[in-house]
Amino acid sequence: MASMDVDNTIDESLYSRQLYVLGREAMIRMSQSNVLIIGLRGLGVEIAKNVVLAGVKSVTIYDPELAQISDLSSQFFLNEEDIGKRRDEASCPRLKELNNYVPVSVLNDDLISSMGLLKVSLFLFQIYFEKQINSENQRASNKKEDTSIKGALSSEDAKKLGLSDEELKQITNCLKLVNEERQKQGLSQLTTNAELTKCAIIRSKEISNKFDHTRPNGSDCFSVLKENNVSFMACGENIAAGQSDANMVMKDWMNSDGHRANIMNKSYNKVGIGIYKGGGYGLNWTQIFTN
Repeated sequence: MASMDVDNTIDESLYSRQLYVLGREAMIRMSQSNVLIIGLRGLGVEIAKNVVLAGVKSVTIYDPELAQISDLSSQFFLNEEDIGKRRDEASCPRLKELNNYVPVSVLNDDLISSMGLLKVSLFLFQIYFEKQINSENQRASNKKEDTSIKGALSSEDAKKLGLSDEELKQITNCLKLVNEERQKQGLSQLTTNAELTKCAIIRSKEISNKFDHTRPNGSDCFSVLKENNVSFMACGENIAAGQSDANMVMKDWMNSDGHRANIMNKSYNKVGIGIYKGGGYGLNWTQIFTN
């Protein structure tokens, strides 16, 4: 039997087009929804028709007004013999025929009770809507926090360096993870800047062709700092390739004694983080530490 059950299964043969447009999660939520529709003139009955065809759990309709001959021009679920009958009672049998798996019923309570149910429905919708708005605001706030971590690269500097939004997100997250690990050990937080980031990006491009701490020109990895006029008293470099995001690369570095030592070195106070997509491993990662 074609149906959408409470166990979150969907009959794909019946609802294939809706699944393609709306997605499985939306369809499951619809299949668990009881819908009240008040008013069954032209627009109201069109809404009722679409809701029934959508495959919701149940539909309840309410329109105690008597059908008039003028309704026949826009309400196509009424016939001439329905004139003088309640719109909801006359429309209900034909709405039921649209989808045998969606129960359609008429709300026969008096107007006061119906309006009370309407108020409850509107109140619940308002609560749901406010929750959705709050959820969106929270996601926006989290996104803002992720890109405004203390000491992180600014969006303006990222743009100058040619970084995409996703690359900036990964670099910022990597810095956040570094400082979380350092904080666990009571170490000072590292900051970054455009100059160090530029050096790390250069090194990430280089290791996409030659995965080594020695640069393609034969010089050591720290010569990139001198070339870009970055002064330092001590420095260190971590490189990696193939990890899909900051969480994965940090996990690998923290599981390696040498890389972990750089991350946890108490003499460092800055880090440049570079990411570059290319070569045989996909993403290439570099951390350059200085003080």
